[in-house]
Amino acid sequence: MYKCALVVVIILSNIVPLLAWRPSWPFKWPPSWWPFRRTTPRPANPNRTTPIYHPPTCKWKYSSNCEYPKLCNCPMSLVEGYIRYSSKKDYPWYFDNKTMTCKQAPGDPSGCNRFAERKECQWNCVIPIKKALKWKRQGLKFA
Repeated sequence: MYKCALVVVIILSNIVPLLAWRPSWPFKWPPSWWPFRRTTPRPANPNRTTPIYHPPTCKWKYSSNCEYPKLCNCPMSLVEGYIRYSSKKDYPWYFDNKTMTCKQAPGDPSGCNRFAERKECQWNCVIPIKKALKWKRQGLKFA
């Protein structure tokens, strides 16, 4: 068999179908007539949920943090259940908004008006509230 004839047949068998299709430029793949369909739907974008915000409350049931000095006015929590303290020195501190001082009293250690130390109570409640009252008397706005 002639090798030249074989080469010509191979070349023409590859070129003729390309000329018959007349692809549009720019050529898009797969073509619109291509019998290719997706059998499964594409997955939706993942649901990006943000964590639920619970505003701070006196109960401290859902809120994860306390905003001071806003929550210094929460009432002293009552003793619910059995809480054992080794001595009166271990009682938690709370801010008494009537006398504007920090006091020790037995009670539930959770909550926003509860502090482990007196310094913490003073730093979070007494000092900011006294500054706010002073600024209020002077006519300044407290943020």
